[in-house]
Amino acid sequence: MTDAASSIPEHAKVTDLVSRLEDRIGELRRHL
Repeated sequence: MTDAASSIPEHAKVTDLVSRLEDRIGELRRHL
């Protein structure tokens, strides 16, 4: 489990999180 996590670059994790957040914000804006 640790090896799989460390194999993913830190910036890749951050980029994935940001893209997920932007998706959520886009959905919220559609509802408002």
